[in-house]
Amino acid sequence: MNKKATFSCVKDYDEQGEHLGEQPVRRVVPACDLDSFSLGDKKPTFPEQPGVTLPLCPDNQYAIFYNNNWGIARYTLYKITAAQALKAKTNPVPRPNDPWQLDKTPGKLIRIRQGSSALYQNQPFPGRYHKGHLVPVNILRYSDESVRATFTYTNCVPQIGNFNTGQWKKYELKIGKYAQDYCAPIGGTLYLITGTSQVKFDEKLNLQGEITEVDKSVDKMELFHGKVDAQQKIEIPNSMWTVGCCLNLNTNQVVGAFGVMGDNSLDKKPLNKFMMSQQNVAYVESALKLEDPTIKLFPNGKDCYLPQKNVNLNEIHR
Repeated sequence: MNKKATFSCVKDYDEQGEHLGEQPVRRVVPACDLDSFSLGDKKPTFPEQPGVTLPLCPDNQYAIFYNNNWGIARYTLYKITAAQALKAKTNPVPRPNDPWQLDKTPGKLIRIRQGSSALYQNQPFPGRYHKGHLVPVNILRYSDESVRATFTYTNCVPQIGNFNTGQWKKYELKIGKYAQDYCAPIGGTLYLITGTSQVKFDEKLNLQGEITEVDKSVDKMELFHGKVDAQQKIEIPNSMWTVGCCLNLNTNQVVGAFGVMGDNSLDKKPLNKFMMSQQNVAYVESALKLEDPTIKLFPNGKDCYLPQKNVNLNEIHR
């Protein structure tokens, strides 16, 4: 067993200064036990840069590994136990009405480059980009605290509206149902990772105009928009992804795993519908390795990659 990895935020601090008209707040931040969100006590392997990669932990409900150069999360770690999944199913906490808040800084000397209400309200094409959750409120609807923790701007990325309300929402709901109706009943805890990527997808068409294959490439991300100061601009992810692995804590056996990844670009609805129905953990990891070959999503979860453990999310009906 690996040694426990924890990171602690300062107990008292000044949150970053006034940000696009929103006032700073002083808060207390609890220590964050990283291992409690990671399958097999081992977080994913991603390139990390001191002073750029920021570990955050909103209200101790999940972990964010934040790219402060991009102004968005690289990935998030979260989980749902059998008991939590049951609460979310039988007594789901209502979704609050747009309670988005700035996240807390991990120290006085570091300012988090993050989104804001004004950033989304003043975009050049109103409504084109939504405040896209990484850790979805739907999965964490078992307590008021867990629900509200998902509404931080460090858990938010500019997401194409019809992707957010279309294929991405479809699979978020399927993942929630898998947690509640498949993983929880066997005493399982579902470990989840959701992140952003520079990978872009393009379709290959046959003579009939049907999508037959998908091309993948890595491209620089674009800035959200130019109506704000340069320090307040954030990147638009080229794609978004989620992987999950259900572990039966009684037997310590993986009982199911899945992966899904979609393109966050305009006019990609047919492509996302085609490719998001046939993915798994190995597919998502192979796409991310185009950015860096050292990336590993479940370092202590080799069974999450086994073909016989693959869960076809497309066959789970809400």
